[in-house]
Amino acid sequence: MTFLKIGSLRVSSRGVNGRSVMSTSGAVSLLLIGLNAPILHAQALTLESAIELAIQNDPWLKSNLFQEQGFRASAVSANQLPDPKLTLGLANLPTDSFDFHQEAMTQAVLGVSQSFPAGKTLELGSEKLSTKADQTFYARENRVAQLRQAISQIWVEMYRYEHTLSVLSVNKTLLESLKESLSSSYSARLNRVNQQALVNNELEIAKIDERAIQIQQSLQQAKAKLSQYSTAFQNVEQLQFVALTTELQAVKELDVSPDSLAQHPAVQWWNLQQDIYEIDQSLVEQQFKPQWTLNLGYGYRGSDLSGRERADLASVSVSMNLPFFSRQRLDADTKAAISSQSSAGHERDLKLNELSAQLQSVQSDLMLLEQRVKLYQNTLLPGYRKSYEVALNAYRSSESSYRDVMLSKIMEMNARIELIQLQSDQFKRLTDLQYLATQSLEGAQS
Repeated sequence: MTFLKIGSLRVSSRGVNGRSVMSTSGAVSLLLIGLNAPILHAQALTLESAIELAIQNDPWLKSNLFQEQGFRASAVSANQLPDPKLTLGLANLPTDSFDFHQEAMTQAVLGVSQSFPAGKTLELGSEKLSTKADQTFYARENRVAQLRQAISQIWVEMYRYEHTLSVLSVNKTLLESLKESLSSSYSARLNRVNQQALVNNELEIAKIDERAIQIQQSLQQAKAKLSQYSTAFQNVEQLQFVALTTELQAVKELDVSPDSLAQHPAVQWWNLQQDIYEIDQSLVEQQFKPQWTLNLGYGYRGSDLSGRERADLASVSVSMNLPFFSRQRLDADTKAAISSQSSAGHERDLKLNELSAQLQSVQSDLMLLEQRVKLYQNTLLPGYRKSYEVALNAYRSSESSYRDVMLSKIMEMNARIELIQLQSDQFKRLTDLQYLATQSLEGAQS
């Protein structure tokens, strides 16, 4: 019996400048339940808990989150005007006497100037940083989907190894019991039993032992691979799993079409990259507009040598830069921004084509794997089981050799192991489909 859980819907949202960024992670999740497995801390490690451990302890996700926070903070500061400049000084002071009252043009000057960047430079700069923050969010959602995919596939591999070992153990026990029966018959010098059959039986047991050692090695390697996602996995001494189901009805409930792939986080990331280059182009266009500076001044003149008060002086001026000599540079920057924007669009199309090809491959594999599993369940396994029973009955009636019995049992064992492999491949491809199904909820609703 296998457990396949539909759901685990996790929606995340962030908003910047009216942009809502939401995604669905884990439209489908495999749930392989531990069966009295001796786990440290006396707690079974399910697939969902393993995925959560990997997500919580992933350094890349933590780094990406800090990057997003940094971009959002920078977006706020980038939209602020530069600080005004204050000027204090003495103007037109006579150098022969340095007397403030000697000359009428001598004054104490207080000035304030404020610069205003060209066009919408501040607004666009803030929007660019906000878009980068949204972009990191999509990158994080894609990383979460990749972690779910990787952990699920390692988990299914461990399931396969565990249950293959179980099948080998059952068949080894059967061959050992037959060995005892052979030894008794050989000791009694029964004609239907010979020494060659006993030797062949021992060789098959040795083959099973060697095969089990090889699978144990692969199982330990899979556990080591799992531990790279979190040190907490290093405490897992042993894992046991229930069998996988071949009823993949969840795949039918999972609606993944080529059109829905446009909302995949990996594609959305390139959409935002294209937006960033478009903003870059707009920023360059702002440089064709003048940058303004407002200057305000106040001059205090005091009294003259005879004690008469003199009128203070006020001044107002506006200065601006004229992009006469930088036009060639700005034209080149504009072309570069347009080229980058076009490049991002092609990269997006390339990613979309890649995901679409993966979707076709996964759907085709799932269909063919289901046919193969049904063939093993409905035809091959029952056939091998019947072949074993016929050979065993014929052997008991002295109409067949023990070798036929042993070979038919080995063939049945291999068929069971192959079925486990096929079921594991089914769930591996299902995790691939789960990754492809990851998309933003905003895009799904539109």
